[in-house]
Amino acid sequence: MRRMTDQQLCDTIRTADPAAPLAETELRRRHGPRVSAFARTAAGGEELSARRAADRAMDQFLAGLTGAADAVHRPPRLSLLTLVVESPPPATSVPSGSWRDEQAGHPAGATSGTPAGAAGDPLHPDLQEFVRRGFIALPPRAQAVLWHFVVEQEPDDHVAAISGDRPDSIPDLAHRALAACRNAFLRVHLQAGPTPHCSAYARMLDAAAGRADVRGNPDLARHVDECRGCATALRGLVALCDTPGPLLAGSLLGPAGQLYLSTANRTSANAETLPLPIATVGEAGRRPKPVGAAGRELSGFARKPAGRVLVGVAAVLITATALAVVVPAAGGPEPPPAAQGQPPRAPLEAGGSGSPAPTGSKARPSSSASPSPSPSASPSSTVPTPSDRPTHSPTPTAEAATPAPALPFRASSYVPAVNSATGLCLDVRGGTFANGVDVITARCRDGSPVQQWRLDEKGLLRNAANPGYCMDARGSAGDGVGIWSCSAFGRPEGNNLVFSTDGSGRIKPRIAPGYAVTSGSSEPGAPVTFGRTGPAAEQRWNEPIG
Repeated sequence: MRRMTDQQLCDTIRTADPAAPLAETELRRRHGPRVSAFARTAAGGEELSARRAADRAMDQFLAGLTGAADAVHRPPRLSLLTLVVESPPPATSVPSGSWRDEQAGHPAGATSGTPAGAAGDPLHPDLQEFVRRGFIALPPRAQAVLWHFVVEQEPDDHVAAISGDRPDSIPDLAHRALAACRNAFLRVHLQAGPTPHCSAYARMLDAAAGRADVRGNPDLARHVDECRGCATALRGLVALCDTPGPLLAGSLLGPAGQLYLSTANRTSANAETLPLPIATVGEAGRRPKPVGAAGRELSGFARKPAGRVLVGVAAVLITATALAVVVPAAGGPEPPPAAQGQPPRAPLEAGGSGSPAPTGSKARPSSSASPSPSPSASPSSTVPTPSDRPTHSPTPTAEAATPAPALPFRASSYVPAVNSATGLCLDVRGGTFANGVDVITARCRDGSPVQQWRLDEKGLLRNAANPGYCMDARGSAGDGVGIWSCSAFGRPEGNNLVFSTDGSGRIKPRIAPGYAVTSGSSEPGAPVTFGRTGPAAEQRWNEPIG
């Protein structure tokens, strides 16, 4: 049962399969702890009322599944949380300023769980409704990835078990789900038709979400000043770029959304009760959040290590960390932080928010190739297995050798592109050349043609292993980076193949000059992404001298 997705578990119960009792048990195991913790917080710590609310929500959800004609169209945990929110308040008093005050029509205090909009204000009712409708228009799989990865910030392997995907594909799926959510939100807004002219500004609204220069366009500024609906839509698009988790939680759970986020961040995936606030292990080893072009942190996308741990476990982890420091690493990139066994999180960008919407290859799916010639639907990566205990330093090999970065990446001839933050090189997944294959980062291999790139006079970034294939922006800053036949240059979609470099070694696509190619993870095999141009080392690439 633990290998079944949430959708499969719900279908097992819905069709009265003989394994339905086991499926119910697995759903309770996966979602019961967080639902119970939220119910306890919502009840002001009143244990009996919280237990009744959580049990009632679970029983209602499972009863609704039994004999249902249609499959479940929203994440089970979100359905359970909604049932808790809709449950009657406990007889005991709830602290003033809680989300219950807003449900009763009273303004909440400074400690309210009111979700913030793009500018830190309470969510506008129209914005909340448009985001909600855009979210539920997505396929169930996209909803699950958004809720568990973006909103709840669960580990990749937990999300993969829920959605049925490979753990290493989850960040890329989240990028695409955010792009789809943004597009669905914009469609819902335009269907409402605030004014007859709103549809003419759709592409500008999409681009303005991530680019201050577009927001300063006189025509757009004039329209937004005159159209309250488009002003609200722009706030929502900006929030989906910068703080998608709070925006989605507030839109789907109402005033209780922010309260749930604080509860989820304090609840481990295996905890049966809400733990007391304690110091978090692993915070010190977290990579700093990247800074956007406007100087603000992309806090909505910097993922935190999942869960909280007890003080006794903290002491063990601190001791293990100290031992790891004593044993020097031999070569290659630094190992991932030990906290909860999770690698550092890649900052997410809402797909395509900062770029115009060109025609052509935007609709292309990203086909990722595995080391074998046959492409795979989910990106795969080779993840090194961490050692359970300190061992002697291995002898460096040619595979682990990293070219010493010396000059900002210019690529006037075929050279490797070495990331300043990770020491990994730009590579093509599996060394397979076909339209749509991902560009990844991998351990640098001396003289490897697949890691050699050249920027020609047309702005095409060609690969030495097959110069007929070029780096591809895929039509949107949210769709990741791939390769495509260079012969597409000169056609409408050819702009997706044009790149430039700057004095810091950033690689920028023509379709979104405010973005740069960004290392998605310190783990070899992770796909690269686009991030808003900033000082982050993950955006700077170097080439060796000579």
